[in-house]
Amino acid sequence: MEAKRRRVPWFGAILVVLLVSYTIARLRGAADSLPYDPGDPYPVVDVDATDDAQRSQRIAATLLDRKSVRLRGAGEDGADLTVSAWPLRGIEYERALRVLGELRDELAAIPRDNRTPSDSSKLAQVAAAQTLVEQDRVFVLEQPAPLTGGDRWHYWDLRLFEKGGRRRFLYAPIDKDEFPFVRRAETADPATFEPR
Repeated sequence: MEAKRRRVPWFGAILVVLLVSYTIARLRGAADSLPYDPGDPYPVVDVDATDDAQRSQRIAATLLDRKSVRLRGAGEDGADLTVSAWPLRGIEYERALRVLGELRDELAAIPRDNRTPSDSSKLAQVAAAQTLVEQDRVFVLEQPAPLTGGDRWHYWDLRLFEKGGRRRFLYAPIDKDEFPFVRRAETADPATFEPR
């Protein structure tokens, strides 16, 4: 007696192949995406890009005011340059606090006799940035910001994430008048400096 031939479920096999192919295509497409939804950026407002002396301070003030910035004529060939900003939230907030804590512990653990002026400056900046993060006085960008410091301001930044060409940066605008230990760290004796 001839054994019955077993039928191959062609339809099911084709369906499985299609679903696997679709999933692979979606994952490849997602390679340039962040692993979470950062939400919408802040609304955009115009900032005058012609006055270099005050531009950085106005950009930072606008970003801290929870607005994105459009710089008229500051891009290539005189085009407008938009700097979109987001709040520091969720996993980015947790990562920022963890990295800041690790940096502060690492710098504070350097024996006082081995500290350099650069170590003191970094320690002071990290301590100030940690305070600003905790007070929600920072912002997140997807590109380096056109910010320059000067005698009063220092713009501390941390790369939070980079994948598939997308990056996210944390910026903490440190006012040295508000955090005088940051200014003092530049000239303090490293063996005695503590951020206060």
